[in-house]
Amino acid sequence: RDVLDPPLTFLLDSLRSAQNVGSLLRSCVSWGVAEVLLCGITPAPPTPAVLRAAGDAAILVRTRQVDSAAAAVRELQAGGSEVWAMETTSQAYQLHEVEVPTKRPLALVLGNEGLGVSIEALTACDRHVRIPTRGMKNSLNVAVAGSVAIFEVARRCLTARNSQAQMRNRVIAVGAALAAAAAAVAAVAAEAEAAAATAAAAA
Repeated sequence: RDVLDPPLTFLLDSLRSAQNVGSLLRSCVSWGVAEVLLCGITPAPPTPAVLRAAGDAAILVRTRQVDSAAAAVRELQAGGSEVWAMETTSQAYQLHEVEVPTKRPLALVLGNEGLGVSIEALTACDRHVRIPTRGMKNSLNVAVAGSVAIFEVARRCLTARNSQAQMRNRVIAVGAALAAAAAAVAAVAAEAEAAAATAAAAA
């Protein structure tokens, strides 16, 4: 299964709806999420309701059950990941304005449908990010929010990768042009040297 590079991990902090979990697993498979950590009371496969919502996505994306979301955040950070909480707080940045890391793994934390991300996990995260809204409600269903976040992160990772590939191709093209120019200069110099030698011999 193709996964994003660098890897993207989802951490579900005590979600209560199996349907939301299943929907998120489908989105994770669609956009190459590497792993989903199911923390606290979050329903996990093979819960029937999760399987009904997720379909074969339940076996196509790697999942792992963890007791504590905060401990999972610290574990990911110790492994080199940057961890963002998807939560509307006074410290939250808008998701589309935050620079997505391209050199290290990223993990996104989604919280309980009613209570949000737990205080312990929220405190442990490197950054808080939110999805901007324009209507009267300032929050989205957790499965919808997670899917939007996956798409945005994946889009920007792929854009960065394409930009890097284009830059590499430009560097290769410039290098080839310089090598060709150097060869042409050397050929002209060799011809001039040969002409000078011929003229000297004739004299």
